[in-house]
Amino acid sequence: MEFSDFIECDLTSIALVADGGRDFYGERSDFDRASCREFVHAAVLSQLGQ
Repeated sequence: MEFSDFIECDLTSIALVADGGRDFYGERSDFDRASCREFVHAAVLSQLGQ
């Protein structure tokens, strides 16, 4: 799970895996990119949509 900031948490993406191996990955497109902390800009935002 990735989120924008530790204080004003806004979910950006989430990945879930069940014991049986089924998985789910989802991304939001309506979060405020300007409120994301520096790490999220550097390591997460460039990976969204791939």
